[in-house]
Amino acid sequence: MRYTVSSNQLKKVNLAPATKAEEILQNILVIVASISGCNCLARDIGIRGDYKGRPLSAVRSFIVGQVHEQIFLHEPRAEVVSTTVSENHLTGELQITLEVEIDATWLS
Repeated sequence: MRYTVSSNQLKKVNLAPATKAEEILQNILVIVASISGCNCLARDIGIRGDYKGRPLSAVRSFIVGQVHEQIFLHEPRAEVVSTTVSENHLTGELQITLEVEIDATWLS
């Protein structure tokens, strides 16, 4: 099944997700919303934060590569189909939107 998740969807972590799909999608959101080195119990999870001051086109490519790598390593039950990085010019925030595929065998 295909799902769309966005980095601005993570508001509160649900410690008891009702379904496997919820669990997998929440794991993806945590990966996308985290900066590597900031989680005290899992320092390698998240996107590296050393892209400050670089051109936006380079940052987009950098983030897409990091997202694919992190999901491959830390949430192998999902496969990234597409990644979009958009920016809010008023706030300066980057928003990462992913389309992911979860094999039905993981959902049972």
